[in-house]
Amino acid sequence: MTHSNPTPTIALRSGYEPGVIGRIGELHGRYYAVAWGSGAAFEMQVLRGLCEFVERYDPRTHVLLTAHAGNVLIGSAAVLASPETGRAQLRYVIVDPAWHGRGAGRALLDAALTWCRERGVATCFLWTVEGLPASRAMYERAGFRVVERVEDARYTVPRTSIRMELSLATGPAIAGQSVRSARIGEIDAARRAGRMAATKADAPRARTPAASASGSQKDTPYSCADSR
Repeated sequence: MTHSNPTPTIALRSGYEPGVIGRIGELHGRYYAVAWGSGAAFEMQVLRGLCEFVERYDPRTHVLLTAHAGNVLIGSAAVLASPETGRAQLRYVIVDPAWHGRGAGRALLDAALTWCRERGVATCFLWTVEGLPASRAMYERAGFRVVERVEDARYTVPRTSIRMELSLATGPAIAGQSVRSARIGEIDAARRAGRMAATKADAPRARTPAASASGSQKDTPYSCADSR
């Protein structure tokens, strides 16, 4: 007797859908509360940035990707690209822990990097934190390298934020490109709150944070969870 596979297939979609803002915020809030004891302040910071992300939605330079198992959103990733600098920030990478190890995180990362390459992004960067070995390993397998560390005491949970960068092959200018896979979402990087002090990183020395994809130096860490 043949039995059907009860495990839903993971499907990627792009663009805003009703409920995605709250669900992505929930995934971040629940995951980081367990991972390093974050609370309401962190979850609200994520939601403020995500609301601004969707409010400034521009399919030419931004993408919001979501992973779904059946009708349930189980993960996300987003990219904010800057035509002026050729740089892009990867943000909101999160996967429901129940789905870790099944390829959802890697599928989201691959889709985000493909989107960047199609638009000629020269450098993609992200922020993560110490103590998330699975996500860091995933990024390193994709070619990201640590370039900066920042001691961060926000949200009453001192952590070491890590900035990672990946150099991509050059291609057509970002402006005027369309999304090949589906509709795309925009996000503006949420404002960095709190005090940060640069320290020595895996790079030769600590440095002042480089300009974000929005043109400011207010890149926001804690956008990438321990997803796989």
